[in-house]
Amino acid sequence: MARSPWSVVVPLFASMLALAACSAEVPAEEQADPELAIEGEQNSEEALTQVQNIRGADKMDPREIALTYDDGPRAHSVAFAQWLKDQGIRATFFMTGSAVVSNAETRAAPAKIAAMGHLIANHTYTHPITPPFAKLSALKMVEEIYKTDQLIAEHIEQGAPSLMRTSGGSWSSTVSATLNGNPQTRHYIGNIYWDIGGDMANGYGADWACWGSRYNLTPEQCGDRYLKEIRAKGKGIVLMHDIHVKSQAMTKYMVPKLVAEGYKFVRMDEIRGIRAEGTAGAAGVVAGATCADGCLWSASCVGSPHPRNAPGSANLVCVQRGNCSAACTPR
Repeated sequence: MARSPWSVVVPLFASMLALAACSAEVPAEEQADPELAIEGEQNSEEALTQVQNIRGADKMDPREIALTYDDGPRAHSVAFAQWLKDQGIRATFFMTGSAVVSNAETRAAPAKIAAMGHLIANHTYTHPITPPFAKLSALKMVEEIYKTDQLIAEHIEQGAPSLMRTSGGSWSSTVSATLNGNPQTRHYIGNIYWDIGGDMANGYGADWACWGSRYNLTPEQCGDRYLKEIRAKGKGIVLMHDIHVKSQAMTKYMVPKLVAEGYKFVRMDEIRGIRAEGTAGAAGVVAGATCADGCLWSASCVGSPHPRNAPGSANLVCVQRGNCSAACTPR
């Protein structure tokens, strides 16, 4: 499939807080830096990636949390996903393409984890930190998302949106414009950020930092830090990393306590406002969601050249990923 040309449009931006989230090499002091204001081109009504990071706290009900796990899969991710399922929890796994292709077990992991009811999402291919994602070339930005999309697309539940979280949460209006402007990536909704688990300030926790030499905490000690932040904020998207066995143990420590306190666990696509507004029809189809093998629902491809073929009132057409000219028959 040929790639379309693209260009960088505005000065790049990178938040130090975002960089800290997935890199244990960054000093903890830098984690508390405030996010910088983002200026730049606004998205069109059909744009799925947003200029600002997407969080959950402004969209979720009290005592509602979404568990998200980055950087996997690993061989042990499947057993952990089964444990979550056994607790009645549907989580979201933001996977890196390089981890998926690392061995036979990890290649099989997306399908197995998705079959348990969890949502598979995109976390770039190589997890770039230095330089941060927002400072990559436009070509590299698209490549990082598209290469992983080719590995996970078939495992994203039919009808569910394609979600994306960049490495370290690094984001800018340039990234948004670049990914929205390319047919191979414009179906992604992002940048999915987090409300809980981003740093160690205020006695809170970030699992990648908890396990490092500076803190060297137990799963229970780090879990208590997470619980403190969850209780303080009352709701939100929780960031963790399933590549760490300690993070899995920490989850198993926290879940019974949260259940006892009346918290409800939701999958990312169950959060109001995460899906693109104005593109869902009566039948529940949504732009960016899978409509057939290798195909997705698109608003921008309607009439280019194919008419809408979505059920209900949705003004969407089922087309091949990254190719408006190739229509697909919806499942």
